Amino acid sequence: MGVKLSSIIEKQELNPSTLAGKTLCVDAFNTMYQMLSSIRGQDGELLKDKKGRVTSHLAGLFWRNLKILKQDIKLIYVFDGVAPTLKQKTQQQRREKRQNAYEHWQEEKKKGNLDLAIKYAKISSFLSNDMIEDAKILLKSMGICCVQAPSEGEAQASYIAKKHGFYCCSQDYDALVFGCPILVRNLNASSMFGIKIHPEIIYLKKNLEKFSISQDDLINIAILSGTDFNPKGVNGLGAKKSLALVKKYQTLDEIFSKTQYKWEFEIDYKILFDFFKNPPITNNYNLDAEKFDAKKIINVLCNQYDFSFERIENSLKNFEKEKITTLTKWFG
Repeated sequence: MGVKLSSIIEKQELNPSTLAGKTLCVDAFNTMYQMLSSIRGQDGELLKDKKGRVTSHLAGLFWRNLKILKQDIKLIYVFDGVAPTLKQKTQQQRREKRQNAYEHWQEEKKKGNLDLAIKYAKISSFLSNDMIEDAKILLKSMGICCVQAPSEGEAQASYIAKKHGFYCCSQDYDALVFGCPILVRNLNASSMFGIKIHPEIIYLKKNLEKFSISQDDLINIAILSGTDFNPKGVNGLGAKKSLALVKKYQTLDEIFSKTQYKWEFEIDYKILFDFFKNPPITNNYNLDAEKFDAKKIINVLCNQYDFSFERIENSLKNFEKEKITTLTKWFG
């Protein structure tokens, strides 16, 4: 879900080819949930192997990342660690929402209402530990580096991006609140609800300068309008009103003491501010990726998860050909 900043953030349409030679820190969970939501059958069922194990996420990671790698874009997948205690209530609500959606999905499927069935099926998506570990194995065999965050993946991705001059890649805007200089959105998506969507790029500095606000101000705007820790935000406030308040008053204390708006959440907003300002991160990571290994990829997808050998092999052969063409184009 993430922070609710969409209505005020300036975005630019992006041609993915301009990312050639760049490195993207990808929010792994965010990306994999997208795949679980979109890669399903007509009745909402996920792709599975002969043993009944889910493979939708592996299919998405393979084909979508193969397309990105062809363009000489480097990827680092950053995985969530232990969820902060601040998020416990939100996580419980999400579990209940997924369970409720699963029950509705099964009901509508029995009735033959496939449009409704797939709608609920998408909401019921969840990642198991086995799915996460299998994803890491596949990604590493594709030459993609995997980093384990101690807590929020977007916080760690933002830290790595700032430190090394990389970009972040996520559908959510949280990375901006964590201080990511450049955010790429919609890189893997082509349509949503039947509407064609385009890749976007967002420059943090440009947005801060546009509104004459600081990074601390952006954190306060996010807290007021809603985050994963206070999903609905302060009653009566969206991003635009929050922006106006932050520009008028210097602190959240002042906003709550001098306006009609009240903080009605169990979490202290000062603790929430500190989490975004100083999130748990680690310097214990290795950005040296393994080599792209077609044999390992085939072993994971075909031997272990029953993917079509012919289709995977053809995709890998085409990848090698197009990769050479791309490198020749850029470097002669």
